[in-house]
Amino acid sequence: SLIATSLCFNIREFSTLEGKSRRTTPTIFGACNRMVVLSRKLALFTALLLSCVFSTHGFSATTAPGAKRQQQPVTTEDAEEIRARQSIGEEKARSGHDNFSMNALFVNVDERPEPTRCTVAPGSDRLPADLPSGALLRIGPNGATTDEGFLDGDGMVHCVVIPLDREKDVTYSSTYLETKGRSLERRKGDGSRFGGTLGAAPRGLPMLGNLVKNGLTFGTADMQKDTCNTAMAISGDRLLALMEQSPPTEFRVSRTGKVETVESFTRLDGAVPPAPINGGSLGAHGRTDPGTGERVHVSYDSNDRPYVRVDTFDAGWRLKGSVGVDVPAPVMVHDSALTEGYVVILDFPLTIRPRRLLANSFPVEYEPQHGARIGLVPRSGGDETMWFDVESGVVLHAANAHEDGDGNVIVHGFKSVPRDDASYILEYTPAFLYEWVLDPSTGKTIDERCLNPDVLVEFPIVEDS
Repeated sequence: SLIATSLCFNIREFSTLEGKSRRTTPTIFGACNRMVVLSRKLALFTALLLSCVFSTHGFSATTAPGAKRQQQPVTTEDAEEIRARQSIGEEKARSGHDNFSMNALFVNVDERPEPTRCTVAPGSDRLPADLPSGALLRIGPNGATTDEGFLDGDGMVHCVVIPLDREKDVTYSSTYLETKGRSLERRKGDGSRFGGTLGAAPRGLPMLGNLVKNGLTFGTADMQKDTCNTAMAISGDRLLALMEQSPPTEFRVSRTGKVETVESFTRLDGAVPPAPINGGSLGAHGRTDPGTGERVHVSYDSNDRPYVRVDTFDAGWRLKGSVGVDVPAPVMVHDSALTEGYVVILDFPLTIRPRRLLANSFPVEYEPQHGARIGLVPRSGGDETMWFDVESGVVLHAANAHEDGDGNVIVHGFKSVPRDDASYILEYTPAFLYEWVLDPSTGKTIDERCLNPDVLVEFPIVEDS
């Protein structure tokens, strides 16, 4: 699931297909030779993991109009019961873990930049009539060596095109983005590669050594490779491939399914700063306002205050405004959420401090002593950020947020609680679906609870439109 961050464009109903349409989708991938095992396992794993697809408004509020929510404090007994159920859920997931299926997700695949004809798998006589035409894209790391971390792999875009004319062929392609790092490797011409920075985790000195070596080998101050393998985003008719530690890569997709890089290391007319290691370029996950078309990204910079930056773009990635939001510690803000009136900031204490590299530690650690807060930045501008204290943990991804009839802001996200400061890096810490109810009129957190302590979930998908 970590490599399955996806984007649909021209297929607005894709995430809400039901019945036969949903079940038939993996058969398109199934015709793609080496992608057979990978894609089917990926589809199965994603279907099990993402058991909920959130609508534009997330979960609807259950409070009757005009009836104010009352704070429901979580007792010690309730908290202990929730933790016990979460432990049981984790144990069930681990005991039933299919290593073969999981390992298939991390196998490098060949680049096939020329669109290849696909056939419908046996048992399906044709594509379902209600399957929209367009391009289905998936991005993820690919090509990392065994000495590197999987996430050090270069961004590869997998593209399946479903033509408007159903008499024409469905096509598939897999294409590396021509990032600045790949261009420098090609230009050097002697087989030199950027050294990975994540494979040595949790040790910091090898990571630091590779950064220095990269700078000397390729004569660049951008010592961390811009793999752009984390996510994709679309605004207007412009597609970006994203990672937090470097500016994004813009690319386009033809009607035949050919993927071409438009510009690597794009700064979006100066809106995006370069920020190796410390974040600060452009947040890997952003949100689109379906009403206005505005695109909002929350980015972090661990070197300089304010540590958090909120960028709002008009359609086509034209910067409309940028607001700095200061937080007590330099935290890794990997995702955010959006309502009609607010940008939701997740200030949870997964801190990033590059100086830890000098002590042979990974720059990212869990520091619960800093506490946790959720911030609401008014989108109208002018007013200061409102902060709401919540229980500590790590929230990498938000599901969605909305405002109810009483003016409360309801946030849904996936929270995990690492066992110690380094356990988040050393071992997987499961996440569960949580709900926070915030009252801007009082500045208080009305409710905070785990909605389902029995099921491990992560990587939500929200339909932008």
